[in-house]
Amino acid sequence: MNQTKLYGTIPHDIDRLPKLEVLSFGQNYDIKGDLSLNIRNLRKLWFLDLEYAKLNSGEMWYFSNMSQLTFIHLTNCGLRGTIPNDFGKTNPKVFDLRLYGNRLQGEIKNCFDGFQKITQLILGSNKLNGSLPATLNKLQTLQVLDLSNNNFTSFAANLSFNSQLQILYLDRNVHLKIDGNVLLKALQPCFHSLRMLVANNCGLKGELSYSLFNFHQVMYIDLSYNNLAGRVPKNEAFNMVYLFYLTLASNNFTGELPMSFFSPLKSLTYFDVRQNRFLKSQHTFLNTNMMVTYSVKIQRVTYSCPTIHLSNSGGRVEMDPGCYDYSLCFCNKGYYGYHKYCKPCMQGGSCEVEASMVNKTHASSLTNHEIKMNMDKGYWPCCGDFDNVTKLVKCSQQEMFDDEICNPSEECKCCRHGNMGRFCSQCIDDYYKKGSLCVPCPEFREHFPVILLLFFLACFFMSISLMISLRRRGKRVIIVLLFAFAVALIVLHTKSIIPGWFFILIFAV
Repeated sequence: MNQTKLYGTIPHDIDRLPKLEVLSFGQNYDIKGDLSLNIRNLRKLWFLDLEYAKLNSGEMWYFSNMSQLTFIHLTNCGLRGTIPNDFGKTNPKVFDLRLYGNRLQGEIKNCFDGFQKITQLILGSNKLNGSLPATLNKLQTLQVLDLSNNNFTSFAANLSFNSQLQILYLDRNVHLKIDGNVLLKALQPCFHSLRMLVANNCGLKGELSYSLFNFHQVMYIDLSYNNLAGRVPKNEAFNMVYLFYLTLASNNFTGELPMSFFSPLKSLTYFDVRQNRFLKSQHTFLNTNMMVTYSVKIQRVTYSCPTIHLSNSGGRVEMDPGCYDYSLCFCNKGYYGYHKYCKPCMQGGSCEVEASMVNKTHASSLTNHEIKMNMDKGYWPCCGDFDNVTKLVKCSQQEMFDDEICNPSEECKCCRHGNMGRFCSQCIDDYYKKGSLCVPCPEFREHFPVILLLFFLACFFMSISLMISLRRRGKRVIIVLLFAFAVALIVLHTKSIIPGWFFILIFAV
C-alpha cells in the first residue's frame, strides 16, 4: 500500500484485523492523527511501516510483546518517549529496526539485548543520551548501526562492536568527546568487515594510531570536524585497496603528510585535510604520488591555486593553500604580487597573467612566481621614494613643478620645462641647474671664459688704482672706487653674469 497516496488517520479499530501480517502506510505524508494503542493486538504482524506519517501520539512500548515483528520501519513518524528496557527480549525476531528522526529520549542500556537476527539498527536524529552500552557487542548479526545526531556522552568501559558490523554512524554526537583511539579499539573486532565509518563532529580527541588503516575492507572514512591532534598516522597497511573516500578536515593535525601516505591507497578518489592550520607539507609536492593541474583552479578573490590529484588513482586532494605555503598559487587577472599577497592593479597600470602559467602541471615550475605591474605610457608612480607606490598619476603637460614628479620611461613629458631624465634631475641643452630647477642659460654664458678674463683684468687694474690712491691718501676716491666696484659685483652676480663662488672670492679680496 505504500505506493498509493493515502490521507486521513489510522483506524482506531485496526485490531479488528487480528490476522493482519503486513501493515504499510509508509511514505504517505498525509496520514495524521493519533496512533491507536489497539495496534498491540495485531499479534501476527511481522512487517510494520509507518515511515513519514505525522502521528500526534505513539511510543515504542505500543509495539512491545508483538513477538512476530521482523521489520519495523518508523522513520520520521513522530514517536515519543523512551525505548522499553526489555524491547529486545519481547521482540526477539526483529531483523530491521528503523527509528530515525523521532523524538525518542533516554538511555538505551539493555534495550536491544535479546535481538537474535538484527542486521540494521537505525537510531539517528533522536534525543537519546548516556553511555553506549557494552550490550551492543551481543548483537552478533548487526551490520548497520546508526547512532548519529543524538546526545551520547561516552563509551562503556568494555564496549566493542561485533565482528559483522559493516556501517557505523556516530556523527553529530557533539557531547561524546572520547579519545579517537578508544573508537578504533572498539572497532577492532570488525576490521575484516567494516566498510563505512562516519564519525564527524562528535568530539573525537587525541592522536590517532596507525590502526586507522587496519580495516581491510573499509571504503569510506569521515573523521572531520573533531579535535584530533598530532601527526597524521603513517599508512603501513598496504592492503586498503577499497578505500575511496577519506576526510580528516577541520581537526588539529600537525606536521606534514608522510611521504608514503598515498602509495597504498590505489582506489582513493577523495581526500580532504582542509582546515588543519598546523598541517604544513614541505616535501609533499616532490612526491610522485601527487600532481597539480591548473585546468581546474581553486578561485579566491585575489589569487588562484591549482587542484591536486593523486597520480595512481586520479583522485582529488582537498588541501588548504597554506599547507604548502601558497607556493603554487598566483595572482588573478587584475592583481599583482605573489602567492596570496596580491593587490589590485592600479589605474594606469596593467597586471597580466602569462598564458603559459595556467597550463603548467608541475609544481616546481611556478614556485615563487610573481606577477608584476607594468605602468602604462603617460603615467608615473606616486608617492614618496617610489619603493612603496600607492598610486599611478597621469603625466601633466603643464609647466608646473611637483617634487614628486618622476619620468620612469623618459617618454612621459611630465617634468617641468627644462628638466629631463628619469627623476627629472637633469637639464636639457642651454639650461643649467639652479637648486632642483633647470633655468635657461643667459646668452652671455656662452662667452663666459672671455667675460671672466676681461673681468679679471678689470679687477687687476682696479686693484692697482686702489693701491695708488691709497699712497696718495685720496680717501674720497678710494671710497667711490670701492663702492662702484661693490655695486658692479652685486649687479653682475644678480644678472648671473658671474657665478656665486667668483662673487664671494672677489668681494672678499
